[in-house]
Amino acid sequence: KLPWDKLQKIGAAVFKNNQRITTVKIGANIVEIGEGAFYGCTALTSVSYDTANKKPLTVGAQAFYDCTKLKTASLPASTTAIGAEVFYNTAISAFTLPESLTIIGARTFANSSLTSVVIPASVTTIGNGAFAGSKLTSLTFVGGSAPLIIGTADAAAGNGAFEGTKLTSVTLPANLEFIGAYAFASTPTLKTVTVPSGELKEIGMSAFKGCSALSSISFRGGLSVIGDSAFEGTAL
Repeated sequence: KLPWDKLQKIGAAVFKNNQRITTVKIGANIVEIGEGAFYGCTALTSVSYDTANKKPLTVGAQAFYDCTKLKTASLPASTTAIGAEVFYNTAISAFTLPESLTIIGARTFANSSLTSVVIPASVTTIGNGAFAGSKLTSLTFVGGSAPLIIGTADAAAGNGAFEGTKLTSVTLPANLEFIGAYAFASTPTLKTVTVPSGELKEIGMSAFKGCSALSSISFRGGLSVIGDSAFEGTAL
């Protein structure tokens, strides 16, 4: 049994491919979970935390990667960054993003069972493929004051932030500044997209490519660039 009450850091790959761990509780003094700390722990079913944990927490890339039985997980409200592929290919269906979170890493929830998510006002960056291939049907943004960026201009096909999900409608926040390449591509269930008047300046290439049911999109304000093939294969 680990002295969770004293631990401050769990290093990289500490429990990688451990087949015996079934639950993890993040202690009150933990400030960092290293890269791949619980990578491939296929018996792991739940991750929770000590409610006394108020310290800024960072979760490294692939911390819970391929934990295929992981169904429930929560992180302290003080968590500031979730690295790339942290919950990749897990069975998580619901997850509350911490209110202090600023960065959602690349492919964080890709290929997971996540069905709904609320993006807090604190988030400024959503990485490429963050939710790609997940079972996401509900996406809500709590708009903040800082500019929000979804993905990058050079994302490859299959690596758009919300590519290949099951979304049917999306209302984007007024603080959204940039929609990256392939961001919502290959989402045939997506019918409507609304962008309130605000900060949006650019829609990247192939951002909505292959959204065959998309018949309505509304955007106003300072939009200056629509990239190549942004709406190719839609019903617009």
